[in-house]
Amino acid sequence: MVMESPNHGIVAGGGARIANIKYLGWHCNNDGIRVGGGSEIRDSFLRCVDDHFYNFNIHAHGLTLWAGHNGAILTYGWGGNGTYNSGASLLENIDIIHPEWTSLGNNNGLAASQIDLDYKPYGYGGDTTTILRDIRIEGAIPGLLNLKPRSSGQGILAPPVPSDEVGYLGDLVLEDIDVDGQFGKSQIRGKAEASIDKKKTFFVQNVRVARLRIGEQAVTESNKSDFFEIDAPTVRGIRFEAF
Repeated sequence: MVMESPNHGIVAGGGARIANIKYLGWHCNNDGIRVGGGSEIRDSFLRCVDDHFYNFNIHAHGLTLWAGHNGAILTYGWGGNGTYNSGASLLENIDIIHPEWTSLGNNNGLAASQIDLDYKPYGYGGDTTTILRDIRIEGAIPGLLNLKPRSSGQGILAPPVPSDEVGYLGDLVLEDIDVDGQFGKSQIRGKAEASIDKKKTFFVQNVRVARLRIGEQAVTESNKSDFFEIDAPTVRGIRFEAF
């Protein structure tokens, strides 16, 4: 089936099955496929100019994706704990061709987030971990990850929340990723003084990157700063494993 983007993409509830489509988007808000928990997307081509997929416990595999200038491949969403049940997806065996990102902006990259400070990964009754593996990116990109609270060109916009509601971003695994080249750095940062009383930090945490190669160079603990800008005070539990 060949189709042009129906406004804001293909939207369905949980348990959706989407396969063998050629999907063409042309401008901002031409998102890809936003389906609910337990859904599968396979064996398709998508050209999107906004977020390809939302992290809603989906299994996406066997895909070729053409990333337009705006939007991530996988987004954690645009809200907080009461807005998005976001987490626990598996993306694997994917080719990303001709990425048009000129910068990471607020929501570009392989995985990106525009979440509020009460966000917590959601497990849909199971593990909260999101896994991206066996992914090949053809062409140069500004960065791979864009993990941070909701932002704009003016900086972090997510408002402080009560101390007992401060969440975290993470529970993410990347394995066997090959990127042709990178001309910027991934952004990984949380937010200090995330609570109204300014005592709590919103952390990015529990991120594992294994067997990542950028421009034929393996990314390791010793050279990660060449490719990733990590805000140490607000990031914890991130590790890089070599081949």
